[in-house]
Parts: sequence; structure tokens; C-alpha cells
Amino acid sequence: MRGILNPYNRIFIPYLFISILGILNIYSVSRSFGDYLFYRHITYFFLGLGVFIFLSRVKLPEWKEFSYIFFSISIFLLLFVLLKEKGIKRWLFIGNFSFQVSDACKPLLIYFLSMAFYFNKKRGYIDSFKILFLHILPFFLILIEPDLGSAFFYIFLFAFYLIFSSFNIKVKLFYIFAFLSLIFSLNFFAFFIFSSLLMLFIIIFSKFPMGDKILLTFSILIPGLTVPFIYNNLLKEYQRKRIMYFLNPSEDPKGAGWQILQGKLAIGSGGILGKGFLKGSHKSLAFLPQAHSDFAFASFAEEFGFIGSSLLILLYFSLLSGILNILKEKEGFSYFFILGIFASIFYSFLVNIGGVIGFLPVTGIPLPFFSYGGTNFVIHSLLLGLVFSFRK
Repeated sequence: MRGILNPYNRIFIPYLFISILGILNIYSVSRSFGDYLFYRHITYFFLGLGVFIFLSRVKLPEWKEFSYIFFSISIFLLLFVLLKEKGIKRWLFIGNFSFQVSDACKPLLIYFLSMAFYFNKKRGYIDSFKILFLHILPFFLILIEPDLGSAFFYIFLFAFYLIFSSFNIKVKLFYIFAFLSLIFSLNFFAFFIFSSLLMLFIIIFSKFPMGDKILLTFSILIPGLTVPFIYNNLLKEYQRKRIMYFLNPSEDPKGAGWQILQGKLAIGSGGILGKGFLKGSHKSLAFLPQAHSDFAFASFAEEFGFIGSSLLILLYFSLLSGILNILKEKEGFSYFFILGIFASIFYSFLVNIGGVIGFLPVTGIPLPFFSYGGTNFVIHSLLLGLVFSFRK
């Protein structure tokens, strides 16, 4: 019993069951949209499983010098796909083979950024700015593709690393205030009230030195002033609509709000027990958009109901808790690297399901190991296998 419940089995068993449930879901969806989806997904599953098993049996070296090469390769690929491909520049096509560059670069970038946090010993404002720049570079390159969901992972990753790092509290507050400013900047009146109260606290009540007070004030004002510019000038029209209609999808039920509303309807129609395997009507009637990828959770919930959906979520919680249990035993580079892997899976899980239920904007992030998507499945299997490579 103890062997079954060890942290590594608590990773592999949920990974395997989530993948099998994903295969069943893709099979159900493929009945309406074509068997090629199912056969291709089966191929991705065995490829990902093979990568997982292979990497779980090797020891990952700590290559500080090589990490710069990994980072350079990633930035080169992200730039290359922007220059080479036309239209939406997310995939790199080599003959009949294609892969999503932002996903393929993720292991290399997590490796390098883990090294950056691990070897940074000073933990001051300037040091945090240097590391932030390293996260912002891939963020902007992926944002230009455009791929808003994949781009924001690197902001999420930086926040994760910062919270669990040894940076002092003033530096952490600097970024916490900046994040809150980003949230409130979506509404001018809310931002004005928030920024006024927080700056009043910083200037009058806090005991920080004047230099820190000025920096904390800038952390509130700069994001609040730059977000409207980014929203109006850098985001594509469909990305702005996703944000607008995620707040109130009923305003455009036949347009930008269609995805969110249909996702909620599919989940609600499943009830407690679901309609049964292969009996989902929303996907078969093409009411549910992207039932195999972005809204795979909704199509699963329709057929297996609240109980099936809860089981799937519990499997993800078990997987993530298994990674956290291993993380408790680690330190140094391995700690930050496994933390980055945890952040990647948790971010994808949170953003995908949050988008389906209307809690977050729909960004096109697949549900790890469950949604259709070859690059995403193989890369997350690779990352999960690397967690095992740090086994003592």
C-alpha cells in the first residue's frame, strides 16, 4: 500500500487515468467530427507516454552554462516562426510535420528561468527586474503570434517563482501591487479608488524608506496606465472580445459570447450522472465549439455529469499534490525546476477550466493530458517525466 501511495505513483497513476479519460472523450467527439482526431490523439498518447517513461529513468544534469544556450534556442525559434509563417504564427511547419513553438520551447525556458532564480543571490529590486525581463521577452514574442493564453504563462511563472523565492517582502509587495493594479485597471473608477487608497497607505502608514515608497507607488501607477494602451493597441480584436464577453457573454449570445454560453449549457445539461458515453448532444449537433480541445471538459461533463467531472478534477488535484510532495524534498535548482513544471500544469488546468465555466476568458489553452493537441500533450508528458528524473 505504501508503494502505491508514494509521491511518484501519485503522479503516474493520475497522469495515466487522465490520459485514458481524454482518449475516451476524443473518441466520443471524433464520432461527430471524424475518426482522424481519435487516431492522431492515440499516436500523441503513445508518443507522450514513451517520452514520459524514458525521461523518468534519466537524471537531469544542472547545466548553468547550457541553460543560456537553451534560452537562445527558444528565443530564436519564437523569432523564426514570427518571420517565417504567415497569418497566425503559432505553428512551425516542416514538410508534413508541424508543432506549436510556444509549447515546444517551454521545457527549455523553464530550465533557464529556474537557473536564473536559483543563481540570483542578491534578491533586490534590480535583480528582480533582470529576471522579469527574461520572462517578459518570451511573453511579448508569444503575444505577437498572437497567443494570449500561452504568453501570460510566463507572467504567471514569474509570480510563482517570486512568491516561493527568498526575495524580501518589499520586492514581493512591489509585484503584488503591480498585479492588483493590472486587475483594477480594467475599470477606470475602480482603479482610481484602489490606487488612491493603496498610495495613501504607502505614503502615510507604511514604515518603508522613501525610496521603497516611491517604487511601490510606481508599481501601482505604471501597470494601470499601460494596460489600456496594451488593450487598445497590442491585442487583436478577437482577444478584446474574449475579455469583454467573458464578463457578460449574454450581450452577444450568437457571436463572441457563443463559446462561453454553449460551454455552460453543455456542462449544465449533463446533470449529476451525465447523458452517457457517446450520447452528448451539444458536440454532435456542433453547438459546442472546439469540443475536442478548448472545450473538451464541457463535452466530457455533458456525458459524465457532475460525478464524472468531479472525478476528473480530483485526478488533477492528486497529480498536482503529488508534484508538491516531491517539491517539499527538494532545494536549489531542482526546487525551482519542479516548481516551474507544477506552475505549467496548474496554469493550463486553471485557465482551461476557468474559461469553460466562465470564470476566466477563453484563451485556447488545452487541458493537459486530456484535450486534443499533440505538441501540448507530448511536452507536458516530457515535463512530468523530468519530475521523476530528480528522484533520489
